[in-house]
Formats: sequence, structure tokens, C-alpha cells
Amino acid sequence: MNSSTLLAKPIYDPYNQDIVLAIQMEKEINKEKGNGIGFNIKDNLLLNIISKIFSFKIAEFSKNEDIAELKRRKEKFTSVISKILSERTEEGILRSITICLSKYSGFDHIGILLYDVES
Repeated sequence: MNSSTLLAKPIYDPYNQDIVLAIQMEKEINKEKGNGIGFNIKDNLLLNIISKIFSFKIAEFSKNEDIAELKRRKEKFTSVISKILSERTEEGILRSITICLSKYSGFDHIGILLYDVES
């Protein structure tokens, strides 16, 4: 009579501790031949090493996605600032600020209040 046992290990995302995947090992046990030991410490250590390798790779992928997102944000912010700074008049700067910053921040409109301290 053959049966099997399973040894499983979850793989977590290191940033938010969500389970990303699970690795499992299966070992057949032949009770007729007296081979009913199941898993030993070496099997558990091997599974832990494999799971750590997967965790490091998942962290590397997450980090690369974060870096790419930061680059996109930086490029977007730089283009907004360069549009604003390329204006030559106060009216152009104010118009550029209201248009560019509203698009950048996701608002419908941005208002600017000027306060005259001399009068």
C-alpha cells in the first residue's frame, strides 16, 4: 500500500507580508517495504532554503517595480516643473500652474489666491 505525505511552505511578499505562493514537496511512503519515515530534517531545511530564494526573487521584482514607478513619477514631475518654469510672464506662470498642477495632482481645478501686501 502506497500513500504520500506533503510538506508545504508559504512564500510571503517581504513588503506587505501577503502570501504570494506556496511550495510543497510530496514524498511517497511504501508501508509494505517498511519505508514509512516521511520527511526528515534535511527535507525541511531544503524547503526552507528554496522558499528563501523565492522570497528574495519576489523582493527583487517588487523593488524593481518600485524603482520604475519612482522614475515615472520623477519624469512626470520634472516635465510639470519645466513647463511652469518655461513661462515668461506672471500670467503665463499662473496659468501654467493651474493647468499643469491640476493634471499632475489629479484635481479638476486649482485656484491661486494672490495677496497684495502693499495696498
